[in-house]
Amino acid sequence: MSRRWSVLAAVLLATLIVAAALPASAHLHERVGDIEFTVGWASEPAFAGEPNTIQVFVTEALPAEGEEEGPPVDSRQVKLTVEVIFGDKDATTKMAAVPLEPFAFGSPGEFRVETFVPSRPGTWTFHFKGTIKGEAFDKFYTSGSKGAIEGTEYSDVKEVAAVSFPEKDQTNADLARALDQTRKTAATAAQAAKDDAKNARLFGIIGIALGAIGVALGLRSRGKKAAS
Repeated sequence: MSRRWSVLAAVLLATLIVAAALPASAHLHERVGDIEFTVGWASEPAFAGEPNTIQVFVTEALPAEGEEEGPPVDSRQVKLTVEVIFGDKDATTKMAAVPLEPFAFGSPGEFRVETFVPSRPGTWTFHFKGTIKGEAFDKFYTSGSKGAIEGTEYSDVKEVAAVSFPEKDQTNADLARALDQTRKTAATAAQAAKDDAKNARLFGIIGIALGAIGVALGLRSRGKKAAS
């Protein structure tokens, strides 16, 4: 590799490492005691039906004003689980916040949960519970809400159709409603077919009965004629 390409590769690598080490601007920041807590979607904005994960940075809070963040808190001092809540507790699940070691462009003090797919657009809440530096930590962070530090928040989950190009496909909610309607239509058709089958059987029985009555009347009439 030429010296020029070596320099370019080194610059690119350094840029990626620095970018990965900085908390995303579309995250919610809050100072809790002597730590700085930063939380949001790893990929902002988040879209329904697209894989994503929760990204957290836990750093020391610097006493000096104007400083963005302090050194990272040792991952061994952070023990957190995350309750992921959709809407008004329409659905919940719990996951562990795992430290992302400084490889693969991760950074010290960064934690993530297992990758999952937020399947519905709307408001999501992350409930963190556990300990940081031996102190109890129990906090709720809701998408679309402003952080304690002015101008910080993480986004609600959006419909992917809003940014689709060239065509806007049906959303997950649209597909779910269509599937539900199809099921209802199929159930109605099955019940109608069942009712039709019952009616056909009833009409068949009535037809047989009427035929039997006709035969009986015919035999009776013939018997009377023979007797006369």
